[in-house]
Amino acid sequence: MTQTFKRKIPATLMQDLLPLGDLAVLAAAYALAWALRFRTPLLGSFSPGKDDPRHYWYAAPAVAAVFFVVFKWLGLYRGRRHLNVVDEFQALWLGSLVSLLGLSALAFFDREFAFSIKVFLATALFSLAGLLAWRTLARWLQQRMRRRGVGVARTLLAGSGATAQRLAARLRANPALGYRLIGFLDDLGPAKAKAAARGLRLPHLGRLKALAACAEAAGADTLLIALPASSLHARDQSLLLEAGALGLDLRIVSDLYGVITSALAVDDIHGIPVFSLREAPLDQRLNRWLKRAFDLALVLPGLLLISPFLAAIAVLVKLTSRGPVFFRQARVGLDNQPFQMLKFRSMRADAEKHGRWTVKDDPRRTRFGTFLRKTSLDELPQLFNVLGGTMSLVGPRPEQPAYVDRFSRDIQRYLQRHQVLPGITGWAQVHGWRGDTSIEERTAFDLYYVENWSLSLDLFILLKTVLELFEHETAY
Repeated sequence: MTQTFKRKIPATLMQDLLPLGDLAVLAAAYALAWALRFRTPLLGSFSPGKDDPRHYWYAAPAVAAVFFVVFKWLGLYRGRRHLNVVDEFQALWLGSLVSLLGLSALAFFDREFAFSIKVFLATALFSLAGLLAWRTLARWLQQRMRRRGVGVARTLLAGSGATAQRLAARLRANPALGYRLIGFLDDLGPAKAKAAARGLRLPHLGRLKALAACAEAAGADTLLIALPASSLHARDQSLLLEAGALGLDLRIVSDLYGVITSALAVDDIHGIPVFSLREAPLDQRLNRWLKRAFDLALVLPGLLLISPFLAAIAVLVKLTSRGPVFFRQARVGLDNQPFQMLKFRSMRADAEKHGRWTVKDDPRRTRFGTFLRKTSLDELPQLFNVLGGTMSLVGPRPEQPAYVDRFSRDIQRYLQRHQVLPGITGWAQVHGWRGDTSIEERTAFDLYYVENWSLSLDLFILLKTVLELFEHETAY
């Protein structure tokens, strides 16, 4: 199998299989709903004179068309390299709901035949469950193929600065995204090119004007431009035109990384494209209420359910070491306001006298405390913080005031983390940025969460937290 065949055909095949798989799932869901209606009493009795089973099969193409049009409108058939799992699952939920409403409207206006809304409702529910399973499987298969080099984009990188280096590191760490970096282009002298190659861990293939020759020699099909904006506008606009002429898949990485982390809205002023930043979702009062309601809906029954477990941990903390059961510490929360965060005590009672960042094999830990920290069970009392409204289930992890003062001076936009309630778990934590790890990376993930919040994202983070509860290598 040639490399071109290995790279191109399977990627196209997976993209083509996606709507076909959706159609198969939808057909199965519709058939199951039909069977429950006309072969069992589960969806109620029907009138043979008017509620004719055959009419549902006549309507099947319209049902499929409604779902397909809605899914297409919601972007579910875009290239999956750029559709993350949270957006995909959220679109499936919304798509199933909109499709159900659309089918109900069609049924209402059909005066000749009385379609059962129960059939459409069952179809939407069954298809949602089936589509979640099918697309999870499809995503897993595609990522597995990409890790093996199948369906990947052979990618050139234009640029060698901080943004390019960060991008290269992210792509190497996430091969399932499907980009294989093969080299970089930049207008550098020999010494600077050698230093940049070490930083990027990529070969310097030449200057920017050598794009055509380098793309052809390397068999590239994608160009990632990570040049400073000043350079791109002043000298290298021809790079965009040349990349288009070569048929390369062109993507531009903003050198405002760290300033812009939200999606951009595209507008038009008499033919001139204008990009605008959307406001953070939790700036809207309704979204804040929804998030609070979501927290309480989980925390209130959750505390009742695990209260015996919490009591058992409290007794073990008291029996295994001297000192109080709970550890209280000042942290900085919403709008930079301080609050007292609760934990089960996992260190000696005098641990704060040696105040420092928690590190691996920290000698201040108690034996039972080591277990609590490794399993994150020491965080459970923060459910009471959530109940009191000083924390949320999901959000940026709160820091001590002294650390906030230091980080806000050293890290751009650090204080914008405090536009939302701090959380027990967060977007940064489920990506491994917890404990003694990079504050810069953690802040970048926190800012992404602030500017891209949704209930679906919160639910995804909570599920991922539960799945990874016992796998935290950075939980000290």
